[in-house]
Amino acid sequence: MQHWINVRLQAEEGRVHVTLLPTTNRLEQTAVQLRADVLRGGKLVVFLSSPFGGMRCELVERYVPLLREQCESKGVRLVVADLRWGITEAQAHQNQTLLLCLQSIDATHVFIGFYGARYGTCHRPHGVERANTQWVADAFDTAQSQFPSIGQWRDRGITEVEFRHGCLQDTTARISSFYFRSEAYDLAATASTPEMAYKYENAVVDEARLLEALKAEVLGRADEMHAVRSYEDPEQGARLMYQDLKAIIQQLLPPQALDAFEEEDMIQRAFQRCHSVSLIPDGMDTAGKISQLLDQSTI
Repeated sequence: MQHWINVRLQAEEGRVHVTLLPTTNRLEQTAVQLRADVLRGGKLVVFLSSPFGGMRCELVERYVPLLREQCESKGVRLVVADLRWGITEAQAHQNQTLLLCLQSIDATHVFIGFYGARYGTCHRPHGVERANTQWVADAFDTAQSQFPSIGQWRDRGITEVEFRHGCLQDTTARISSFYFRSEAYDLAATASTPEMAYKYENAVVDEARLLEALKAEVLGRADEMHAVRSYEDPEQGARLMYQDLKAIIQQLLPPQALDAFEEEDMIQRAFQRCHSVSLIPDGMDTAGKISQLLDQSTI
């Protein structure tokens, strides 16, 4: 089977033409296939998956602007998708959480997965926790008609299903990196703020076992991914992710020098994308908003 590692760019009449050149490395093949899509569409989409929200401040406020600037300098718009903050209460009540996450993953080029010591909620059909976890089963019911393969994972948490759909099911679909937080951080956080322990520890032993099994699977397949790392605290985790995303951007976007015409074309397209305004009808659902935003390239 023929593989690809490089691209030849040619700018003509405001368009970038991509020519693929052969190689033999499977990871590089994935990168170059994605590179062609990024250059044609003018956007690089990154999906963040985790059962917690602790990375948002460090990544969004400190590192995303740096990454966005790197992309914009090459005429590409960076889109960071994290539906932990993008799903409305109404959509959650309609059991659309998992469906919207999987739809968003399908539109991404890079999948980033985070885990601490807490696995996340999975449906427990028996006992007193049945009512408290029914929302997970309902979310699976809503998503399964469009994503039938998730039926085999109905006893798992939503974050694990994101990991599987975003990477483990097909490691060639996109570039993936995973980050697992030191257990010592979660233990210390639980001890210092017992009232917040639910954010750092598992409700039942089975959830801890599911997490260990998932981590073992990811580590066992690390050679199929861009990076699999451990980190001590959210600050270090955000920094490692920034370094990896910076390397991925350098890998996906053309490293070779452009001539004056190509460089001017890239600069003009970057300016248009970075200063565009999106007007979205109030009645459009979140899936429609995601689709429209990801498809939009210029005003």
